[in-house]
Amino acid sequence: MTAAVDALRATDGQETLAAMLSPSGDAPILLPAYLDCWVQTNPAPAADPDIALFLHGPQRDMAEVQVCWRADLRDVADEKAWIETLALCPPTTLECLPVPLHLMRLWLQNGGKLPGTDTSGDAAQDIPQLEKNRLAPSQPPRTLIWRGTKTRRAAADEASRFIEKSGDIRPGDTLILRTQDGGWQSLGHVPHAPADPLSPAAASVDCAERGQARMHRRAFVRLHRAVWSAGEKNTPTWQLSEWADNADLEWRAAEVSEMLTAAAAEIGDADSDPFSLAGRLRHLARWTLRRRGHSGLEVEYYPGDGGLVLSVRELLPTTAGASADGSSEEDAEALLEADQPQELCDHTTDVLAQLGSTLALLPLAAWREALIAAAAVHDWGKVDPRFQAMLRGTTPFAAMASTTFLAKSGSITSSAAARRAARDRAELPEGFRHEMLSVQMAENTVGATALPAAPLLHALALHLIATHHGYARPFAPLVDDETPLEVSLPMNGTTITVTEAERLAHPAHALASGLAERFWQMNRRYGWWGIAYLEAVLRLADQTASANPSKSS
Repeated sequence: MTAAVDALRATDGQETLAAMLSPSGDAPILLPAYLDCWVQTNPAPAADPDIALFLHGPQRDMAEVQVCWRADLRDVADEKAWIETLALCPPTTLECLPVPLHLMRLWLQNGGKLPGTDTSGDAAQDIPQLEKNRLAPSQPPRTLIWRGTKTRRAAADEASRFIEKSGDIRPGDTLILRTQDGGWQSLGHVPHAPADPLSPAAASVDCAERGQARMHRRAFVRLHRAVWSAGEKNTPTWQLSEWADNADLEWRAAEVSEMLTAAAAEIGDADSDPFSLAGRLRHLARWTLRRRGHSGLEVEYYPGDGGLVLSVRELLPTTAGASADGSSEEDAEALLEADQPQELCDHTTDVLAQLGSTLALLPLAAWREALIAAAAVHDWGKVDPRFQAMLRGTTPFAAMASTTFLAKSGSITSSAAARRAARDRAELPEGFRHEMLSVQMAENTVGATALPAAPLLHALALHLIATHHGYARPFAPLVDDETPLEVSLPMNGTTITVTEAERLAHPAHALASGLAERFWQMNRRYGWWGIAYLEAVLRLADQTASANPSKSS
């Protein structure tokens, strides 16, 4: 590279080189303060610089939002019901239409229309109106900003919610509209979409299950009157819809499997496509009977409405006749271990093994001790009796009777409502994070012996424990825990104990817990990218071990 630059200088390319090395007059300047804001990911700061400017430059038409249409959303302004419905089958990018941000804002401000606007991206004549940042008197269709199900105690600009003004939208947001309200006619091109959003064919714009299948290899089938096409009376597809409309109907696993298989045959999609509706139905039917002792099929009901969603945790095969990992049907039984409860000690062993394999390939010898210590300690907080009760689907008193600790449940569903019910049954306070309790236990006199003695590595290990699920950057969620229980964990012939009084006097989630101070210490010591890199090493080891538990788990 240096030789090439020298050669260019020696020729008539001096002016060309100067132009190449000189910054553009309108190039954005990346300030350290911007990076300090961006590394605060949970929660994000109120002053959050727009990263699109640095990714795309100052052109207005480059920033985009993703627009997704769903047919199974209620027509009433029930924000909670919309969020819980979307959580049953979360949006994916494969089902979204990219729309320039300024056009989406203009569409909202004009009551769901783009009058006289060039949809190719040139809307300079409308910029003064955009600056008003308010919706026009003619209200547009109800639109929800999807930012996940973490609505509890989330900042107003971080929670999923209905749009109140066009300025609520940020670059990269995912926006949800009902198919019945249309919008694709003016916002862009949706292949095979009808012009009339009220026609029966408009439901085809909702391709949520196909998005999950193609992007995540998850098999979802929504039995809801808006998206499920039932056949004639007494056909398998009709019987499935009757089951969905009547929550009191209870079928045995064998009956469900038989009905799903029959419905797949009735639909008649190609057998070679595991992502088709028939392929997904066959996958659900196959795994319905494979769980030991009970059905592996997850059944989630729509909030306050007739309908349910069927899914299984096992991934769709990539080819017909193969299992999720490419193995044959005969040895698919080996995949069942990933869906069974995991004991804490077994999961920790898996994480340490995965981390050891990773460290053997990376030049991280200076931080090896801190990473291994963090891996060994990261899930200690799961021994809280209430957390154990949530994993077991029982009460804290019943969970205390167990002689083992669980790390993974194997039975908690993906539904936000079902998770909330399990949490309430276990009396676990809203917002509780086990990793914050892990930090508190590691700071205990006995627990501290499991961490490096060197002060900097000791602090790094605590930071990695706190952030291994993405929280504590820089704060933990706020938690009202007025009745914490004593936690005890046997370790190397002794016991780590944090009493109720200690947990009340020094709450693990509190602002004064030291998490934020340690976060900034690590960022200043290792840099914005360096500390994120170290966090990623532990986080990926944890995720990989969770997805591929050992036979002993």
